[in-house]
Amino acid sequence: MNDDYNNSYQYNRQGRGEDYHEYPTDPSRTLENMSQILGLLSIGSCFIFPVILPFIFASVAIMLAIISRGKLDKFHPIAKRGVTLACIGIAINLVITASVAATSYRILTDRQMRSQANELMERMYGYPMDDLLRQLDDIYGTNLTEMAE
Repeated sequence: MNDDYNNSYQYNRQGRGEDYHEYPTDPSRTLENMSQILGLLSIGSCFIFPVILPFIFASVAIMLAIISRGKLDKFHPIAKRGVTLACIGIAINLVITASVAATSYRILTDRQMRSQANELMERMYGYPMDDLLRQLDDIYGTNLTEMAE
């Protein structure tokens, strides 16, 4: 009974069995995994911090995948997945950015959309969007209020 306890204690104290051998990790595998993680982060950040952060994550993911290849002719499947996820993140980010830019332009140029935006902002914040645009015109010297006229 006491010998079993001592053997168990030795095993737990070392944290590994006698047959455990530590092998050095391959740096290219680490780069591939980081590429995949950053590819996933580029997709997730599209919905939280669009425009800048997804491009940063995606570009770093693609660079890590290329570096992980080393002198090989082909990418490892994990690195391919990282590049694919990064490209998907860039595509989603471009769609979101383009739709926001198109909607903003339409609000600024279309009278009906502008009046709806004015009503909505007045209900939500207590002042119309045109007042905000006039303030921006005064501060930055733009002509945002005249775009719809």
